[in-house]
Amino acid sequence: MTVLRWKKRLQEGEGEQDRPRRGRPRKLTPALKRQVIDRAEGKRHVSNRKGMSVSRETVRRTLRQYMDLDWERTLMTDERKFF
Repeated sequence: MTVLRWKKRLQEGEGEQDRPRRGRPRKLTPALKRQVIDRAEGKRHVSNRKGMSVSRETVRRTLRQYMDLDWERTLMTDERKFF
């Protein structure tokens, strides 16, 4: 069914992009999410929301995802090309 649905969309000229989703849009953009994470590094019990329009719970949920990450299996890169 999914393949047929996409085939029909392409034949109608819609393109390959997803349609807009219903519901409330995400509060944190990828850039804002990165800012929350960067501000929290090495800090405890300090506000990370100064100058940001996000709630305390939004910051807490974002940081909780990274707390459970297995950092031993994470490769840190700066996305530069090495020759």
